[in-house]
Amino acid sequence: MVKKWLIIFLSSLLKQFVKIVPPAVIEKNMLSIANKIELYSNSFFTYHLRPKLAKDVTLKSNNDYSNIGIVIQGPLVLEQNFTLETVKLYKRIFPNSVIVVSTWDDENKNYIKNISDVGAFVSLNKKPEKPGALNANYQIVSTLSGLRLLGTKGVEFALKTRSDQRIYNFQSLDLFLSLIKSYPPISCFQKNRIVSVNFTTLKYRPYAIGDMCMFGSLSDLITYWNISLDNRNIDRKEISNLTIYELAKLNVAETFYCTHYLNKLGFQTPISINNSWKSYREYFIVIDHQLIDLFWYKYNRTSERHKYYHEHNFELFGFSDWLKYDLLNDKNSFSKLD
Repeated sequence: MVKKWLIIFLSSLLKQFVKIVPPAVIEKNMLSIANKIELYSNSFFTYHLRPKLAKDVTLKSNNDYSNIGIVIQGPLVLEQNFTLETVKLYKRIFPNSVIVVSTWDDENKNYIKNISDVGAFVSLNKKPEKPGALNANYQIVSTLSGLRLLGTKGVEFALKTRSDQRIYNFQSLDLFLSLIKSYPPISCFQKNRIVSVNFTTLKYRPYAIGDMCMFGSLSDLITYWNISLDNRNIDRKEISNLTIYELAKLNVAETFYCTHYLNKLGFQTPISINNSWKSYREYFIVIDHQLIDLFWYKYNRTSERHKYYHEHNFELFGFSDWLKYDLLNDKNSFSKLD
């Protein structure tokens, strides 16, 4: 109890301190704070300041992205004007790209108007009757609706993102285009590989390709997300104690989307890490989220999520893993699924 009240008291003091001290002074003193943290711990402390407002990001591309559409899907994040400022930022750093915000018909009407006023198209969707396992149906409905709206705008490529995430690297679209050009598809069922940013692509969870931020041909992404709704009632509490094998067998969330897509391409999906990595190498391009400076407002605001310096079941599958594509031996594969 004492510890809790101490944290509240210190937080209150920090709040008042931040109100009266200029940001430049805070940034200047971060080094002293970092040194103190390092002095009394066995870790190095790092931090990364990102502008909240689009107007404060001055780096931008001079390219014309009129052939690329961006879908921002999910519930609007009104706090800090996050979703609205994200739209403004993309209008600024990705000139002429077509931006669609795909959200729910019960969202704040004034906020929706503000989004439209800055140049984004808005797709308002009725929430599915059943959320599905881990709310899968919400993502399916809002993503597919946004992609289909892009299909009426004449774009060839699409970037799928979330309303609680933001890309800061103004060269991101050029990077995506270069990657799919450098690594052409091997399947006749794909126009291009799908680029997946690895926020939730866990290395040892089969077929868990990251679904939060994806880039590819519009037609390929529509194929990926055009799947039947998952009407199972499974929440996070029910999966919290499952082994990786049990979770893979349950086939929820990322695995649900990915296995359906691979099956459409004629790729079989037995529960196997080796086979999962093979699918990543043949049909996707997996990159690290740091390459596009992807910020997740909901979770990793102060630290790198799933960044470990020891072997861990929640280790992310990264671009270096995708490039080298080393198969595990059978013994290691089995142990990772426990």
